[in-house]
Amino acid sequence: MNKRVKKLWLNALRGEDYEQADGSLKLIRGEKVVGYCCLGVLCDLYSKETGVPWGESACLGGSDYLQEFLGSSDFLPHEVQEWAGLEGDNPKVKPVGSASDLATLNDNRFTFEEISDIIERDL
Repeated sequence: MNKRVKKLWLNALRGEDYEQADGSLKLIRGEKVVGYCCLGVLCDLYSKETGVPWGESACLGGSDYLQEFLGSSDFLPHEVQEWAGLEGDNPKVKPVGSASDLATLNDNRFTFEEISDIIERDL
């Protein structure tokens, strides 16, 4: 993984600017961003650095929406993978219980702090 991007990602996950959500890259309720999954945080960092905007929103029911980034709503788009120096749209890590990828860890309620430690160790 690109060392500069890894440092940005770890700092973002360990900081206070991002709330955690699961099931999609970015979750919106009404007009408010509810949170991001760990992969969505990386997409948002790419967006901020390159100026590429978030895309369409799809209704999940009620006032909940997921927002796509470069055509993806669940995993890393190819452009983000290349920028970050990652292989695959859902990076694999050493298994933790039954989870061996970042999206599953996020959706299994591992905190951003716990996920950042795994990223630091494995990527």
